[in-house]
Amino acid sequence: MVRNVQQRSERREADQLRLRQADAVMDKAMQDLGTVQGPINSLTRAGLTNAHWYDVGGGEAGHVVSKPDDPDVVYAGEYLGYISRYDDRTKQARNVSTYPENGSGHGAEDLKYRFQWTAPIAVSPHDPNVVYHGANVLFKTTDGGQTWSAISGDLTRNDRSKQAWSGGPITGDNTGVEYYCTIFAIAESPVAAGTIWTGSDDGLLQVTRDGGGSWTNVTASMPGMPEWGTVATIEPSHFDAGTAYVVVDAHRTELMARLDIHDVAGLVRYAIRAGLVTRN
Repeated sequence: MVRNVQQRSERREADQLRLRQADAVMDKAMQDLGTVQGPINSLTRAGLTNAHWYDVGGGEAGHVVSKPDDPDVVYAGEYLGYISRYDDRTKQARNVSTYPENGSGHGAEDLKYRFQWTAPIAVSPHDPNVVYHGANVLFKTTDGGQTWSAISGDLTRNDRSKQAWSGGPITGDNTGVEYYCTIFAIAESPVAAGTIWTGSDDGLLQVTRDGGGSWTNVTASMPGMPEWGTVATIEPSHFDAGTAYVVVDAHRTELMARLDIHDVAGLVRYAIRAGLVTRN
């Protein structure tokens, strides 16, 4: 029995190695389960099994992103701004959080930086050593999370009335999911290095074209943009550095009842280019 288990383990490791050499892996986080990484296919007759998947740090709530040139290295997030760097060669996940503060039990108004429950993580398409992590400001690291620098000011509305302690009257409910006025989406243009888009959960779309030296709020360029809608996804064009495709989640706003039939589940889609916006 021991020999059979060892043989299965050796086959699994060889299977993963061959697939990993092609960078054919995927990363996921699941509520109440944590993070996993595994191959997108298997070379064994049984196909993908539970044995192909393994933890890669982080937690249940965060984004999970592999280093493009070395998928053994995985950045994984969790609520309250936690982010880890996992290396599959050592099987170790190291806490590389931007700011060492545990905000549990506090309202967002008490914190130096506000991280969304699902704070976004993005790797630059131009430099695999550049990683971005969003709070209310945008952070950047070039050394695997050993050091971070803020490359923006506050990119949200920073409405203090929406950052108070929540819950009660007896028991509070402040675990991070309640935090508002945070960056919800990050994307760097694959066409032009340093052109970075961010979207906030309180309805702002911002862009920098010089790596964070200056930022422009382009929210007003989207006619019909639901005020306070969450900028859920940003997909920069692969052909034009000035173009990005944006999805806004408005299901928590009063506009939900007035969205037309094409806006499924309160999602509003925009294509924004040089101030000219088309609503799809």
